[in-house]
Amino acid sequence: MDEKPTPKRRDKLFSERNLQLGLALVLFGLAGAVGVMWIQAIRGSKDGRVKDSPLPEAHPIWDSWRAAEAGDIEKYLGCFTGAARARLEGEVATLGRAAFKQRLQKASAAAEGIQLCPPKPSEDTAIIFPVVVRHGDEGELSDYIVVQVGKEWKIRAVVSHGRVQVVPSEDEPPTKQGDKT
Repeated sequence: MDEKPTPKRRDKLFSERNLQLGLALVLFGLAGAVGVMWIQAIRGSKDGRVKDSPLPEAHPIWDSWRAAEAGDIEKYLGCFTGAARARLEGEVATLGRAAFKQRLQKASAAAEGIQLCPPKPSEDTAIIFPVVVRHGDEGELSDYIVVQVGKEWKIRAVVSHGRVQVVPSEDEPPTKQGDKT
């Protein structure tokens, strides 16, 4: 009843092509499993938050860009805290609300894309997000330093690092102009 594999049948079962197909199926299965886990981590729990992330569903960096696009000065200022907010409030007072709103909307309209890079560790409880605001083949690299204020997360500072060349692949970090790789 149990057929013993004959040399011909064994050779057929373990032929190079069958091994390659089997290995390909295993690799595709693993890639699919990793992809599903990655998507679940991004989508997070049922309430929309990313699992194991201290950041809430409303992310202050995205919220600031949405508010800028809408020209909503109060929401934009609400994304910031400390000296950064005080500086922005000073700009509103100096420029006037209409001019500040126009500047926010102009900056938002000029951005062709916004890329949040993986966060970097900080010496304190802040989270540092490198952000590239794309303008064609170039972008502006800035570190958005985000801190928790009460139950909310706010932008404590935005540190500009200058122009960068936009890299098409998300796996590669952008490089500063003049850097050689």
